[in-house]
Amino acid sequence: MRSPRHQISQGQQRPSFGFREILCSVQVPKGTNEKLNLLWIAFGKDDFLLEENKKLITSLKKSGIEHEWHLTESGHSWPVWRDYLAKLAPVLFR
Repeated sequence: MRSPRHQISQGQQRPSFGFREILCSVQVPKGTNEKLNLLWIAFGKDDFLLEENKKLITSLKKSGIEHEWHLTESGHSWPVWRDYLAKLAPVLFR
């Protein structure tokens, strides 16, 4: 697996893709996997963004963009995000 979410480009540290860049990358996926260090997505079955997230996952799969996603028995709240952070943190430093 690739290194943590930041990459070095011409001596500068910059964050990985944001949501808009991911959506654009789905439309033009060539090179996206090389640009992403990690695309980790988690959402709950009771999340109000469930349908949008399902569409995103489907688009990523169809485009061949590497990603890791998790569907949980939860909604869209701080306690859930705290659990996601506990799951994501170890992945960042593999």
